[in-house]
Amino acid sequence: MKKAVLILLVLLTQEIQAQYRYDNVAFQTVYWSALCRSLQQHPGYLLLDVRSKGEFNDTSSFKSLNIGHLNCAVNIDINEIGTRLQEIAGYRNKPVYVYCSHSQRSRRVSKMLADSGFTQVYNINGGLSNLRLYNFKEDCHLLSTNLAYRILSPLEWAKAKTADYFILDVRTDSAFQGIAIPERRNAYGKFSGAVNIPLALLEQAAATLPTDKTILLVDETGNESPVAANVLAQKGFRNLVVLFTGLDGYLAEVPEKDRNNWTSHVAYHAISAPEFDRLAKQDRPVLLDVRKAEEFSNNSKESFRNIGNLKGAVSIPFADWDKQFASLSLDKDKPIVVYAMSSQNEVFEAAKKLTGQGFTNVSVLMGGLFNMRWRAANVDGYEYLKGWVVNVPPGNQ
Repeated sequence: MKKAVLILLVLLTQEIQAQYRYDNVAFQTVYWSALCRSLQQHPGYLLLDVRSKGEFNDTSSFKSLNIGHLNCAVNIDINEIGTRLQEIAGYRNKPVYVYCSHSQRSRRVSKMLADSGFTQVYNINGGLSNLRLYNFKEDCHLLSTNLAYRILSPLEWAKAKTADYFILDVRTDSAFQGIAIPERRNAYGKFSGAVNIPLALLEQAAATLPTDKTILLVDETGNESPVAANVLAQKGFRNLVVLFTGLDGYLAEVPEKDRNNWTSHVAYHAISAPEFDRLAKQDRPVLLDVRKAEEFSNNSKESFRNIGNLKGAVSIPFADWDKQFASLSLDKDKPIVVYAMSSQNEVFEAAKKLTGQGFTNVSVLMGGLFNMRWRAANVDGYEYLKGWVVNVPPGNQ
């Protein structure tokens, strides 16, 4: 879990500033749903992959970032683009489509290209993670991979016939059972019928696994299951599937009503950004922001943390929870939504405190502010979510 959070923070600290304000101003943006049509309308284009060489070749040490690449794409790492512009100088007046994993780095490069005189720059919204999450049919058959396993999106899994799979959960046994010390791990629940073999024990236990069924590998955030898949592939297993972004992504993408094969370990709800929108409009819940006070007020010394707050939210820093929460005097049946920048453990600990105190309708916003803004900017049809995040400083808009 810590490694997955580190990956997110690395991306954030590199690219958060002026995150979306140059969209369709300094450069154009294109959704995956419109990419094929756009490519057909702009012949002679360049596909520019600005991820690391390891990500491009599916050999990155951050296994969750090994998600394939687009055929015919040119790979120039964002850290090298400034010294390698001459390699793509012939496209200065031709269409250049830029992508990365989450569309953070690609936006930065798109701005750099536009500032350097490139006249037809297109950022592919959401990057390859967007394509993997939503399984767009309009991928133009461009996606290619060197992986020994197939990647399955959370939404695909929610519609799959689970009987066709052997579900292998590679988390620790305490997380699988819902008795881990970090509350976040308990909130992920588990899939019905899943077998738990922790990653550390998988190699010696591989012989006990079936060879006549497709094995679905599941973890917390999508970083350990690819490792497990490679272990099994080296032992001759061929029908391997990894749940993209793990249980974290499953809870962030699949509405609670559609989690038919999933069991919760906790008394509160884990909701996606669209679910939050419906809940907020219908029931007007109390919104509790558990970040540090300086983050809520956009005064953090780490500027990437200054990304505003949800409209109407109350600041109750988790470190001061016991002292400040009592002052709210809330009805125990009043809907409450707890959130932070992303899905930090403090959010889940706060939800646990609330349900422990008898509150009956508590929800955690999966992915927090970052996911709310990311989805609004990168996924076609969710632009309306942008209005929920207010007070974003100009430098991080």
